[in-house]
Amino acid sequence: LRDVYFRWCIQLCTYTGQPLREAWQDFCYEEQNSEAISRYRPQPYAGNVTLFRATDQALSRNKVIEPTLGWREMVTGELEIYQVSGTHLGMLSDPNAETIGMTLRDCIRRALG
Repeated sequence: LRDVYFRWCIQLCTYTGQPLREAWQDFCYEEQNSEAISRYRPQPYAGNVTLFRATDQALSRNKVIEPTLGWREMVTGELEIYQVSGTHLGMLSDPNAETIGMTLRDCIRRALG
């Protein structure tokens, strides 16, 4: 019902030239993202990849987290994995952010030769 209401409001705003409310804009983004995800077919990547992996993974019930998070299937080159303390978002906060930054700098230097 929410989706029908939002679509109707969006059509009304488009027809009258009124700006969309933030929630309706978010709905549009969600719709576009869902459509893009459903159409996207990833292709293998021939280069090397560096993965920063959070040590605290959100676990789904009865699901084992694969150590490469699925990247091994997509990378034909070298896959280098760095474990970072914390959660996916938490690893971007200090002191982890500083550690990631220094490691990333070293990786870039190595890649550039």
